[in-house]
Amino acid sequence: MHKISVVIPIYKVEKYIEKCCRSLFGQTLDDIEYVFIDDCSPDRSIDILLSTLNEFPNRIKDVIILRNKDNLGVSKTRHKGIGVTSGEYVIHCDPDDWLEVTAYEKLYSYAKKNELDIVSCDFFKVDELGLIHKNQDSSHDDILKKLLISKTQGALWNRLVKSSIVKKSDIFYPLSDMAEDLVLVLQYYINASSYGELHEPLYYYNTNPKSISYFESLEKLIIQANEMAKNKQLIVSIFIKANLHHKYSKEIIANKFFDKRWILPAIVSVKNCSLWLNIHRDINISLYTCPYLSMKDFLTSFLVELRLYPLLRKVIRRR
Repeated sequence: MHKISVVIPIYKVEKYIEKCCRSLFGQTLDDIEYVFIDDCSPDRSIDILLSTLNEFPNRIKDVIILRNKDNLGVSKTRHKGIGVTSGEYVIHCDPDDWLEVTAYEKLYSYAKKNELDIVSCDFFKVDELGLIHKNQDSSHDDILKKLLISKTQGALWNRLVKSSIVKKSDIFYPLSDMAEDLVLVLQYYINASSYGELHEPLYYYNTNPKSISYFESLEKLIIQANEMAKNKQLIVSIFIKANLHHKYSKEIIANKFFDKRWILPAIVSVKNCSLWLNIHRDINISLYTCPYLSMKDFLTSFLVELRLYPLLRKVIRRR
């Protein structure tokens, strides 16, 4: 059994994959399994991966490369990769990101020393200008609340998780590729007996403008918002199953509201107000009593309901 298995989906990342692979294969931890899944990438991503791997002959025996017959998207591709892992712990890496070469050794050592099911680390966010910003975690001690109200990043790539949790048979997998990490991360914490945080930035999250989380048109924005909504409904099912729905009802409302906020750039006409109102219709009234939303959020919602928000935008733009 390997100490850690890393799952890396590959699709259209030829610009970034070499830097990612060098940081992965150069890790100081000696026993890592790498599971790459080619999601029908049409570019040279896999060729670059293989070329880089040849420079690390000691890693070749620990590399698995799977190939999808059809383009499945990141969620289904990750699921496929998880299925073949053999590590004591599992972690994910996005192929347009990179990490410190000591990252996995530090995470694994911290997890073993403190007997943790899950350990997360801080990270750097790299924007399109190349600027790096350190993201600090919240001091709130309720991890589920932190994740639901976005006080901490709900990502898979900075969390090392016990394989026995990741591979539980009753884990719900995301229904779409938007906000998909949170679906799994919440379940991992619900099923964990112990978890901790290593407050050291070890991962570099590259905000790639070509990634799935960026939109190119209002039509794509609407599709993305609807995909996020599907996963939020799945999150509700997860909390109901765990008998936590009532305890976190306000936090779930806030999390659903983030999908409405996502679609706000599309509200450019009175007709488009229905787009906002139809996403998570169940919170259109209850959001006004949610303590995690701002006065600006309340005002925005109120103006959209009155079909005044698009007109207000036009006035502000003219000024």
